[in-house]
Amino acid sequence: MKGLIIKVAMMLFIVIGISNYLIYIKTGKSPFADLGSGLSFADLKVKAPSLPAGKQKAYKWVDEHGVTHYSSEAPPEQMQAQVLEVDPQQNIIQGIEIKAEQAAEPNQSEQQPVVLPANPYNPETVRQLIDDAKAVQQTLNQRYEDLDKVQ
Repeated sequence: MKGLIIKVAMMLFIVIGISNYLIYIKTGKSPFADLGSGLSFADLKVKAPSLPAGKQKAYKWVDEHGVTHYSSEAPPEQMQAQVLEVDPQQNIIQGIEIKAEQAAEPNQSEQQPVVLPANPYNPETVRQLIDDAKAVQQTLNQRYEDLDKVQ
């Protein structure tokens, strides 16, 4: 009896699925499409965030662990902060300031030359790859012929 109920349920499931597919093919619309929550993307109205007018103050400081913080609120009183004026219509991240010690680079001639790997797409390398592939193909063909002779 339990097996019969399972078979009937499976057949009902298959019939509903096939009928849904056939209706979709004929009308281009699924009969179960309207059973959803009733929401569509057109119903969702998203309000874009508005930017504040004029320049705003931002604070930049480094804590005792050496971590740089940016905030629109002033840091604790014991922290020295740099006050930045931020225009919301511009990017807040500016270029990195290079200190004098960092600006002095070692002489290029003292550094080891950088050796780049060979370009795998130059004509000589491609010809070599094709020749290698042909050699492998010839080896495989020879093995197949040897196997045919043995059998």
